[in-house]
Order: sequence, then C-alpha cells, then structure tokens
Amino acid sequence: DAGAHRVVYMDGRKHPLDPVTTWTGHSIGWWEGDRLIVDSVGFNDRFWFDRRGTPHTEQLHIVERYTRPNYGTLVNDVTLEDPGALSHAVNLRFTAKLLRPDPRTGVGDLLEFICNEDNQYGSAGSFRPGTGTIVR
Repeated sequence: DAGAHRVVYMDGRKHPLDPVTTWTGHSIGWWEGDRLIVDSVGFNDRFWFDRRGTPHTEQLHIVERYTRPNYGTLVNDVTLEDPGALSHAVNLRFTAKLLRPDPRTGVGDLLEFICNEDNQYGSAGSFRPGTGTIVR
C-alpha cells in the first residue's frame, strides 16, 4: 500500500486480548536465531490481499517467517489462518531478489510511488520501465 506503514512491536509484548481491528492489524515480532518471526492479528475485514479480493474475516491470523539465505535474497514464508474464511491454513512463500541498477541508465532504482486519483504512471499508463516508451 502506497504510504501505508505497519508497526511490529519487538519489545516482548503480547497481542491485546481484544485488539481494535485495523487495516494492518497488530503485529509482534521476535528473533529465532537468524529468522525474524512476525505474528499479526486484529485485522479488519475491509482490505484486500490481492486484486481478486481473496476473502478474509476479522479472525485472520498471519505468521511471517523472514530469512536471508544469502546477501541478495530475502525469503518470507507466510501462514494464513482464518476459520471464518478458510477451511485450512494456507502457506505461501515470497522470494525477493536484490535489484541492482544498470549504472548506464539507472534503470532498476526504486522510485517513489504515490497512489493518487488519476495517476497514470507505470503499467496503468502503459509505460514500460527500461524502454522509455509508452505502449499504445
């Protein structure tokens, strides 16, 4: 989410017994060796996981396990549990790779993204990064 942020409490606290539901939930984290564990509850039922609108309820519980197997790779193993929307736990894996910019063009640099009404930059505006062209 553009401009959104999430707080992950790393001070040993527990989740509140009856958390106020929010878009990003209530997250606590801790280290198990070199793996970061983030446990989140207290989500509202209004945000979307994806463009399909995958369903979930306020019973959603997410556990993320972040590892860095090497310098250029970050892996996030995610477990979703939601007895109000899912018949069983769902396990997902996301792998991020280091993006090194092309020193000649700078293509690959992360750019600021602001989600504004009528923003037509990027794929919404048919712009193809690295080509400098607009596809019509």
